[in-house]
Parts: sequence; C-alpha cells; structure tokens
Amino acid sequence: MLNKNRKYCIYFQTKNHYQLFENMVFKNSSVSFRDTVMINHDAGSSPDQLQLAKEICSKYGIHWINKENTDAKTHHELMFEAIEWLEKNEYDFD
Repeated sequence: MLNKNRKYCIYFQTKNHYQLFENMVFKNSSVSFRDTVMINHDAGSSPDQLQLAKEICSKYGIHWINKENTDAKTHHELMFEAIEWLEKNEYDFD
C-alpha cells in the first residue's frame, strides 16, 4: 500500500548514474524526505546499472515506475508516463 500522505514529489529520470543517488542526494544530506514521494524513471540503463537501480530504489523508498520496460524514450514521453503513474496511484501534492 502506498502512503498518500505526502506533500511533495521528487521525480528522477536516470540513466546509468544510480550511484549519484547515494553520493549526492542521500549520503551527506540532513534533509528529511518523510513528506516526499520519490519516483524514478529509468531511461535505458545498462544491465549492471539496472541491478544497482533495484538496490538503491529499494533502500531509499524510491518508486521505480518503469521496472518492466526501461527502453529509452524521450523526456516528454517519460514525463507523461510519470504523470499517469501519479494519477493512477491517486497522488495529489501541494
């Protein structure tokens, strides 16, 4: 069950740089993400990076919204899919 009581959404589009989540976003951050839903869209990463994506997204509670189809798409297509995912899961943010 998804926690819908969130105020903000952070949306990532990622390709082959999953180590950046830990090294730049979470490792040294004092920011609390408890009021935030985080979603990730993979844009055609390599197989080893997809494995890292699975680990990192699980570790930090990031919803990986296209696990089954990580084919490269345009920025516009990815944004549209993210909006659809948020609507389907009934998220509404401030």
